[in-house]
Amino acid sequence: MAKPLETADPALVANRRRWLGRAAVAGLLLFYFLAATTAWSGKSVTFDETFHLVSGYSYWLYGDFRLQPENGNLPQRWAALPLLWSKPDFPTLDQPYWHKSAMAQMGEQLIYGTDAGPNNVSAESQLFQGRAMIALATVGLGLFVFTWARRLWGTGPAMLALVLFAFCPTMLSHGSLITSDAVMSLCFLCAQSSVWAILQRVTWWRVLVSSVVMSAVMLAKFSAPLIIPMAGVLVILRLVERRPLEVSLGPTFEVTNRFARVVVLGLVATVHVVVAWCLIWAAYNFRYEMLVNPTPEDEPSRSWETLLKEDELPSRVIDLCRTHRLLPEAYLYGYAYTFRFAQQRSSFFNGEFSIDGWRTFFPYCFLTKTPPEMFVLLALAMVGLILRWDKGATWRERWQVAKPDLYRSAPLWSLFFIYWATAIASHLNIGHRHIMPTYPPLYILAAGAACWLRRPDEPSEAESPATTPAKSTTTPGPESGWLARLQGRFAHPWVAIGVLVMTGLYMAESLTTWPNYLTYFNLIAGGPRHAYKHLVDSSLDWGQDLPGLKRWLSDQQNVNKLNSPVYLSYFGTARPDYYGIGKNAKREQAGAIDVRLMPCFFEIAHPLQPLTPGLYCISATMVQCVYTSFPGPWNDVYEKMYQETLGHVQQFEAAGRQPGAQQQVFNQNPQGWQAVFSNFEQLRFCRMCAYLREREPAVQINNSIHVYRLVQADIDKIISGKPPAMGELPSHIKLVKPEEAKAKEGESPETPKEAK
Repeated sequence: MAKPLETADPALVANRRRWLGRAAVAGLLLFYFLAATTAWSGKSVTFDETFHLVSGYSYWLYGDFRLQPENGNLPQRWAALPLLWSKPDFPTLDQPYWHKSAMAQMGEQLIYGTDAGPNNVSAESQLFQGRAMIALATVGLGLFVFTWARRLWGTGPAMLALVLFAFCPTMLSHGSLITSDAVMSLCFLCAQSSVWAILQRVTWWRVLVSSVVMSAVMLAKFSAPLIIPMAGVLVILRLVERRPLEVSLGPTFEVTNRFARVVVLGLVATVHVVVAWCLIWAAYNFRYEMLVNPTPEDEPSRSWETLLKEDELPSRVIDLCRTHRLLPEAYLYGYAYTFRFAQQRSSFFNGEFSIDGWRTFFPYCFLTKTPPEMFVLLALAMVGLILRWDKGATWRERWQVAKPDLYRSAPLWSLFFIYWATAIASHLNIGHRHIMPTYPPLYILAAGAACWLRRPDEPSEAESPATTPAKSTTTPGPESGWLARLQGRFAHPWVAIGVLVMTGLYMAESLTTWPNYLTYFNLIAGGPRHAYKHLVDSSLDWGQDLPGLKRWLSDQQNVNKLNSPVYLSYFGTARPDYYGIGKNAKREQAGAIDVRLMPCFFEIAHPLQPLTPGLYCISATMVQCVYTSFPGPWNDVYEKMYQETLGHVQQFEAAGRQPGAQQQVFNQNPQGWQAVFSNFEQLRFCRMCAYLREREPAVQINNSIHVYRLVQADIDKIISGKPPAMGELPSHIKLVKPEEAKAKEGESPETPKEAK
């Protein structure tokens, strides 16, 4: 018979607990990996994923860095690594899209194939391979969260931190997408940890690891320079501290003089710079040129003259490095591109449009896309810390209690506050995912709420077991009431109940959100159904729900035979016809749904369609007209242009009542009439969306695609009815011809049509 746990060998008990803890950690990380990857298994590709995958694959195959050099070499190579084994056919290089660095079209051909046929590796397989690699990197981030929390709080609270990580909608939505956000979050946390380790004790191993990790930061994303002030705060804190710096580089000695410590750390920083410089060159194959064997037809997606046209300090520094070839051309190009297009970017927030952003954008994202249980746990953790620090009679004594905790957690709060300060000041207000690196420190801090679960006989962190009087360990018997039993189990039973309830609700909310983690919004925003009124793009609708739309349309066809015409306006890089939405003459699919195309973000060739009663399926981002040729709210200027263009179209139709007459009129000025038709279609679509924003959609496909059922009265109102609700023309809008307002081929939605 097994011994009771209380009388078993202490070493055996400790060993059992250790293995149970490891199994729990492994189980939570496995849950995260499976939940994150399976949530996206039934989704179409999101907007940026094709860009990252085709770029990383081209880096491995050809060592050519023309495709999307502005989004981090490391995550793109990492995501594309499995493709070297599955070997999907890379699109031919002998085509204009390759010569013009059109990553969108090259990515579409890699994922979906060409008109000649599909790729030899299916789109689903390629996406799963890339997403699984990113999810693996995010699993590493979860392991770091657990390690940090255990170091600060202990094993029990560390498990809570890991639960918060594994069930967080933000991590589950973006932690397995083929983008750079998850990898950058991991690199920031690792870099802060490695720098802090060096500042405590300098060894060859720590210097090497820290140098490599800092190099990874520099290659992960071009927000990398933020690591300099983050690490700088840590260095200052260490220099202010009087404790000697231990150096073990063969012989071990202590550096006590502050100036000497500055010298030692300066030498360490020099090693970091040299290693990072070497690894950056290695990532670009030790070649300066961005293009391999360039021809006169080859050019980057934006010219150097465009990127460096402003006489600003960053531009001058980049140009200097370019002149002297201090870093690879593609790396410098990435910084120049990021700097230029981060200054002004089209964005939408709570019904407003801007290219300069809002100071409240990211706080609102955090407030509405974070489960409210996290806020409660954070508050409980902070209260616990304050009570822990409130041990002295004076503020000086309390500070002496608090200072060690603040010092040990310095890498976390320096990362959190510096990143947040930069995000709030940023003009790049296009997605909640851009504050993803700030979440891991929150999980670690919120884990402190688990300290309320300690037993009555267990000393708190501020107490020493040697000096704390022994407390009764008697467990109330069955005859005791439930409150007495709780008091026997927890030192603070009511708070402990709150922690357990909040954790349970947090997990339940995450499980019920699966698989639509990207569209998660809490009740502060009214839930995901009304989220499109506040945020769009990568915070809600990133082109992911074409399969869901196809399933819904198929159900409608099976039940109602789908006699009504179906119209589609899609925001994304996926191919609707691949999922059976729209019939491609060269690739018919069984059960394909015929649709009539309206304006999409990327132009899909289609004739100008008359509007008729039917089903109108419109991506949430397109409903808000963020990236259309006439962005923003409907206004007097747009209405005047629409009425003028409508008059031209009606004249054209009136002139064509005789056979062949319309073609004859068109031939007199084909370019002019084409511009009229393009203008009319864009204006008509924006006018329609202005009406639709005033009503609720009949159906929402996973909260990202809206379906409206329009009858003839609705069509008449859209075409010739009184104007919809009017707003102001955004001050940054400069109206141009439609062909000039089109996005350059290969352009990302988050590097959208520059504000006109």
